[in-house]
Amino acid sequence: MSYRNAWGYLRELEKAAGFKFVERAPGGNPRSGMRLTARGSEFLARYGKFQRGLERAAARHFERAFRGRSVSARARPSGSPGTRARSARASAEAG
Repeated sequence: MSYRNAWGYLRELEKAAGFKFVERAPGGNPRSGMRLTARGSEFLARYGKFQRGLERAAARHFERAFRGRSVSARARPSGSPGTRARSARASAEAG
């Protein structure tokens, strides 16, 4: 991603959140440059916790949905386009 696009996304994020994520430290010394604001740092910590919770919930849901089941690459949900096409061919051949 280009530097320009990254800054564009950051500006959009700050506008949506209503606060600054980063601040500039002008100078030219070792402490100059960009750094997270306190609110930006807090947001990232909370978001990390949120994301880990989602991942755990998704893993539990996946385990419940697929526990002990073999899933083949050829399996298709009922009513999928491939299933309908096979049904139409079978009906045409029978009739």
